[in-house]
Amino acid sequence: MHNSIPDKYFRIAFDNSLTAHLITRPDGTIACANQAACEMFGRSEEELFQIGRRGLVDINDPRLPRALKERDERGEVSVELNFIRKSGEIFPVHVLSKVFEDENGDRWTIMNINDLTIEKLNRSIIDKLHEDTIYLANHDYLTETLNRRGFMDYLLKELARSEREKNNCGIAILDIDHFKHINDAHGHIVGDNILIHVVKRLKESLRPYDIIGRYGGDEFILCLPHLDQASANIIGERLRKDIEQNPYIYENTSVNLTISIGIKLISSIDIKKIDANGLLSDVDNLLYKAKQHRNTCRISD
Repeated sequence: MHNSIPDKYFRIAFDNSLTAHLITRPDGTIACANQAACEMFGRSEEELFQIGRRGLVDINDPRLPRALKERDERGEVSVELNFIRKSGEIFPVHVLSKVFEDENGDRWTIMNINDLTIEKLNRSIIDKLHEDTIYLANHDYLTETLNRRGFMDYLLKELARSEREKNNCGIAILDIDHFKHINDAHGHIVGDNILIHVVKRLKESLRPYDIIGRYGGDEFILCLPHLDQASANIIGERLRKDIEQNPYIYENTSVNLTISIGIKLISSIDIKKIDANGLLSDVDNLLYKAKQHRNTCRISD
């Protein structure tokens, strides 16, 4: 049985669809627009007739020429593009555009358009939350350096790269001398600010490609690529002197600081033999020896 539906019902469905619909001619003039299209673009149907299809599409969208070519070749295209509201706002849409002929052989294009603004915004929020989660999982909230987990992940990758490129590498652990006494004398808030101060000073003295992490408490761990004995001495002394020469100052109170440092050098040949836990233990031992004297840097032979 053939069901014949009066044309007026198609118009009712067209007008009341929640999807924006446009019917256009080959020259881009708009012959018909539903209410959803008017609301999407912030224009009346008469205004849409006046500006035509070209006034709605962002002609600077690099995807547009390819979409038009595909529609001409295949008779239809399904693509994401940027369109423009009356306010001038450029916004993302998904458009399904299909060419058809009427009973007289005249060509028309029907465009079904869905606004992706909310979807893109939600995706952006989700992506940002994902980035923030990864950042928080790998960084120390106070000093904004890598935490122990994040640093170890980085260190393993750096050691593999150093072995591959046949470069030496250095690992350092340092801590603030008499930090417990400083905390007791000035309070934990000042203690936290001193940790932030020390990290800032370390970053000023380190090379651009050196990486710093918070090892725990007032201890920090450094990955120092391309390090030999001479550069280890230079970097170690530069770090030590910078902290010594830049006390933390608050409320007209100056807190003198010093650090003790242990640095272990690893040749590219020995990297494959290195166990991460054993490596950190070796550096810890060097730090322990440095702390016997305070304000000292001990470097492995």
